[in-house]
Amino acid sequence: MSDLFFEDRIDSGKRLADELKKKVSTLKPTLVLALAKGGVITGQKVAEEMKLPWDVLLVRKLGAPFNKELAVGALVEGNPPKVFLNDKMIQILKVSSEYVASETKEQTAEILRREKIYRNGKPRKNIHGESVVLIDDGIATGASVRAALVSLRAEKASKIILAVPVAPPELIEEITQNKEVDEVVCLICPKDFRAVGQFYRDFRQVTDQQVSDLMK
Repeated sequence: MSDLFFEDRIDSGKRLADELKKKVSTLKPTLVLALAKGGVITGQKVAEEMKLPWDVLLVRKLGAPFNKELAVGALVEGNPPKVFLNDKMIQILKVSSEYVASETKEQTAEILRREKIYRNGKPRKNIHGESVVLIDDGIATGASVRAALVSLRAEKASKIILAVPVAPPELIEEITQNKEVDEVVCLICPKDFRAVGQFYRDFRQVTDQQVSDLMK
């Protein structure tokens, strides 16, 4: 297998942990947060390898009309959940405020459903003052990750480290230049990036049951 490919999410988590360990003295991470659902297996492996506590962070994309994969915003869990809108995309696509409200309501219900299944009523770990490593299995558009980063800043994390196996180089450069994080660890930034799954041999969907089992 080429070094540019990951066997599965466990493999990407192990490799991310190996890279993070090289910087542990300067990063001083105290908590791993894994974006659910895709980033949970990768994030749990990082936490296990680094012997750190971990939790999930629930973020839902607000999909555009007729193309749910195209984000016009994102929703991050909280009480209440925080909404982040891409005003430029909303204007370009002429998305109505009624649609945004409806999509937000639908995704809020999904976040609440997942909270109940994953945590069984327990609160999410407190972010305030923590040096957080935010993990996903890879970044495509960046809508969910960037909403999560803003949310972590608002919750006053002392340091935010974004750690992902793969992402488009221009996106990592933009996040770094905009100082959206304190540190970025990305194993590969291929120029021929098309989708996260292209860099995994096994990229099957993560199920609610898998997340629930890992959190137990």
